[in-house]
Amino acid sequence: MTLSADDFKGVADSIGKQAGELVDSSFKQSEDDFNRKMKAMNLNLQVTYGKPVMLGTFFFKTDAYSFGMTAPVTANGQTTSMIVGTVLLRVKSHIVFAYFYTAYKDDQTPGQVRAVSEQWADAILAANKQ
Repeated sequence: MTLSADDFKGVADSIGKQAGELVDSSFKQSEDDFNRKMKAMNLNLQVTYGKPVMLGTFFFKTDAYSFGMTAPVTANGQTTSMIVGTVLLRVKSHIVFAYFYTAYKDDQTPGQVRAVSEQWADAILAANKQ
C-alpha cells in the first residue's frame, strides 16, 4: 500500500486516539505467540504480560509518531516493569513499526526510551529519504 504524508498523519492520529485499546487487545496474542515460540525451541521460559499503562505520545513529526507505555512482564515467576516505546514510521511510502524496550530503573527511564526511539526514527528516516 502506498501511503502519502497526509495518509500517514491520519493513521498516526487514529492510532494515537486508540493506542490503549489497540495495545490491550494485542497483548494477549503477543504473550501467546512468545510462549509458543519458546516452547517450540524447547526453552523453559513462560511469560505473562500485565495490563499496560499508556504513557502518552513521545513525539509526533513528519513521517514519525511514537507513544510509550509501561507494563509488568513476568518470566518464570519473576516480574519486571518494562517501558516500551512504539514508533510508527512512513518509509518510502510504507508503514514501518519499531519497538524499543527496557526495564524500568527510575523516573528517567521513560525519557531515555523516548530519546532512543526518536534517535532511531530520525536515523531510519534519514537513511531512507524518499
